[in-house]
Amino acid sequence: MNLLSKLGDLNQLRQQAQNMKSVLDKKIITIENDSLYLKINGRQEILELKLKDGFAENKEKTERDLTAAWQQANEKIQSLMFSKFGGLL
Repeated sequence: MNLLSKLGDLNQLRQQAQNMKSVLDKKIITIENDSLYLKINGRQEILELKLKDGFAENKEKTERDLTAAWQQANEKIQSLMFSKFGGLL
């Protein structure tokens, strides 16, 4: 394999990565439960986090709800990535 071929392959990988980034940036996932509202994009960047009234009344429940919301959002992202990019992963 010559250098020009390798550069072409590298450019193709870069373009695929840019495409993946663009798709994941546009995908917005929202999760809501008793304690909070969470909105993140497909790259797992938190766009919005709102704590509901009364969240401080039960710290342990709020912590569980936050953990569950984050886990649920990540599962949705993983599912999205597999369906869109399964062959590339």
